[in-house]
Amino acid sequence: MSLEVFWRLPANGDGRTHDKSTWTRGDHQGVPARPHAFARIEGGDDRFNYFDHLAQVARAAELSGFDGVVIPQTDEGEEPLIVAGALAREARRIRLAPQLPAHFLSAVYTAKIATSFQRLTGGRLVLNFAVAAPQAGAWHGHDWSEAEQIARLDEFLTVLKGVWGQPPFTFEGRYYEVLNGGFAGPLAGQLLPQIQLSGESPEALDLSARHADVHIFKAASPDAVANRISELRTRAAAQDRAVRFGVEAEPIARHDRKEADAAGAERWPNGAPDPGLVGTFADVADRFAQYHAAGVEVLLLGAHPHLEEAYRIAQNLLPRLPGRAEPLRKTA
Repeated sequence: MSLEVFWRLPANGDGRTHDKSTWTRGDHQGVPARPHAFARIEGGDDRFNYFDHLAQVARAAELSGFDGVVIPQTDEGEEPLIVAGALAREARRIRLAPQLPAHFLSAVYTAKIATSFQRLTGGRLVLNFAVAAPQAGAWHGHDWSEAEQIARLDEFLTVLKGVWGQPPFTFEGRYYEVLNGGFAGPLAGQLLPQIQLSGESPEALDLSARHADVHIFKAASPDAVANRISELRTRAAAQDRAVRFGVEAEPIARHDRKEADAAGAERWPNGAPDPGLVGTFADVADRFAQYHAAGVEVLLLGAHPHLEEAYRIAQNLLPRLPGRAEPLRKTA
């Protein structure tokens, strides 16, 4: 069983710690007076901006053997689709996984964007859909509950898949409707992007059972992840489908155990979500091997600072992981 590994891009700024007040990489740190910030959007030197830093991180991930990059959706961060488009010709082999808030997007227009993106990149697009607890003052101005977001995403994916692969496609639901939709000419017949979903609720698991290619769980103990995998596998089987499984994690791996423990305590003062992800490279590789044995085939990894950690993790951890005989490219 192979293991596919994505690296997270810092769409909303970057720095050596999780304390945003110390960030000097980009203009997302909330401290506009910092004198030495680099890769800023504004400033006296307009030759470089934050997208140049994101391109550096993406190229580091590509050069060091990751299979793709995931671009998170954040209130204050760059728009993932724009980042993915900007990187499509900067990094020409890895997969690009923008995280999208599908519950307020047009399903048909997203399908049109996606099919053009597949043509642009040779089939390297992954669609990672986000469902998040409503937040007052969010940039998009919506406060739908998680349950309603999931209901909208269910219809969204039905329409997206329908216009993609079943033209002429007609659908009338609670949130979406389309009459005889679909693509012709060179836009037709493109590879449907891998669909990544996440969530722990019964509704989220049922959604993945119906639609996901990969369901991403948050890092937890291997036993907890195995139990969630078993539950979702049963739900998917009831739909006559098979789902692959992933874990989103932030490993703290060092050559020295004490150094790793110190960095882990700084990152998670109240304890890591899975203590097995803090330790030597051999320790952390062993934890990922346990995930793999439980059925995990996809990892979404990230750490601050993203550029340096991409190389550190790739050079010292990736070669120790199971199912990593060679990097995966463009697999569905």
